[in-house]
Amino acid sequence: MIFSCAIGSEGEGDNSFSIIFPLIFSLGKKLNIDSVSSFQMSDGQRYTLEKHHYQYSLKIEHFSTVEDARSYLDKLTASLRWVSLKNKLGIRFPTETHEPKIADSPIIVSEKSNIYEIVNNKGWGVIDGNYDIDKLTIIPEHKKLMRWESGHAIVTIGLNPENVFNDINEGLSFPRLNNILSEKKLCLAIELYSAYQFEVSTTAKFIKLVTVIEALLPDLKIPKEVIPILERAKKVIKDERKAAKSRGENTDSIEHLMSRLGGLKRQSIGSSMEIFISNCLSDFPELGKKDIIIPKLKELYDVRSSLLHDGEFEDIVLQEGIKMLAVFVPNLLTKLYIKCSS
Repeated sequence: MIFSCAIGSEGEGDNSFSIIFPLIFSLGKKLNIDSVSSFQMSDGQRYTLEKHHYQYSLKIEHFSTVEDARSYLDKLTASLRWVSLKNKLGIRFPTETHEPKIADSPIIVSEKSNIYEIVNNKGWGVIDGNYDIDKLTIIPEHKKLMRWESGHAIVTIGLNPENVFNDINEGLSFPRLNNILSEKKLCLAIELYSAYQFEVSTTAKFIKLVTVIEALLPDLKIPKEVIPILERAKKVIKDERKAAKSRGENTDSIEHLMSRLGGLKRQSIGSSMEIFISNCLSDFPELGKKDIIIPKLKELYDVRSSLLHDGEFEDIVLQEGIKMLAVFVPNLLTKLYIKCSS
């Protein structure tokens, strides 16, 4: 299929708006539906999940205004992150909203048109515009809209759509779901974990999983007692820079060293990881023992650093790292998500 078109709205009734939210699942995953499946959520919204050629779309209906629909999007994206964690599933979806293409006046569809039969079967003689199914769009249901879809090749394994609806519903039911949106590091980590599901190579999967943990790390300052020592070192370098300038020498290398010293006010990534993971394991002891988990994570971080520096590493080491991280990372993210939103 190169492209196809279909009826894209109700085309009648009072002013009403729906969210068209496209979804792409990670490589080899699909939902076991022939065409359309619907579900009534606990928040009162009706969701319709539809299968297209290479993707799916969620339709959330009906909102009184475009603004109401836009305000619901944050809640929806937060709940989809829960779906990704709950199912250890990569979900790719857009964040930018596109406007439907609405004509200034209704367009008469002639009998010679390629879409005449589709429009005529709906009982329409005109259309008001169109939108693309692979873009996040808020559509006016009361307008007569066509929907366009492009083709794409896929190979997939089936998933149960009812489970997806239930998991979205579960995500929507967290009492402090909006808190997720303010936790930027957690949101980034979940997005990276979802992106990991789309990777094919061992190297890319390993790097992505280690990066998920790094994305969670707080910006920790070094202990107060060593700050005066750092300041004295900075003063020595400043004096050397001043002397070099007085001799007319190039000070670029000294400036670079000064900038590197500024970064020493914060803990190294290794130290930050040890502190952060230690605190997490205290909060969630079911994730594992500190004396096993922390040394292993530090080892894997060193492997990633060497991999990025040298460009290669033994494949068996990466595979063993992925095996451990593929269990620990989603379990950690799930615990943090629940803690933040409950």
